[in-house]
Amino acid sequence: IPVFFQIQTLYNQHPWHLTEQEVLDISVFIPEWMARIHKVNVMTLLKGISPDVIRLKQEALAAVAPRIQYAMPPPERLLDRYDNATWDPPFKDSVQLTIDGMFRRVDDVLHNRSTHIPLRQDYNWIWNDDYKNIRIQVPNITAARRAERLQQDTLIRGGMLINREAKSAGTSVRSPNSHRREGNAARSRYGPISKQKAGDK
Repeated sequence: IPVFFQIQTLYNQHPWHLTEQEVLDISVFIPEWMARIHKVNVMTLLKGISPDVIRLKQEALAAVAPRIQYAMPPPERLLDRYDNATWDPPFKDSVQLTIDGMFRRVDDVLHNRSTHIPLRQDYNWIWNDDYKNIRIQVPNITAARRAERLQQDTLIRGGMLINREAKSAGTSVRSPNSHRREGNAARSRYGPISKQKAGDK
């Protein structure tokens, strides 16, 4: 569970990936000045969070995890390095969301619209009240949110299961052009390998 000490990190670090409420759901915020002058013992505070709140925050974190990490094909898809078949993750990952956000931002700039980045400006009078309090928000895990996360887990595990079944059945993951590429592997870096004459250096 992330622990933040700066309010800018809390609200402005992932504007394309997480909403403010989602960030509060998955994190703990301790004002930096409190830790610096030892007004609060960080470890004691963290150990005092109830297991129920930790479990809810972990569940909220699992729900947003596909959006804040890089998607990777199942290991079985990586066995053949010559396989050029595309693989689409079941959800948009961090890279795809960043690319989408960049396109939206360029479009906003071209059309003279606010990009809303950062979400909050770094002015002391705006952050003043936020820096006074420790934030340990209890996530509101509704039935709809829980069902959405279960659907994500089902899709992810389903993709892995399909690849495991293909491997156990002996299904080849080689691409149609593998035999041609393997033939080309017998060539040197600078062209076809030819038999050298005895006197050649």
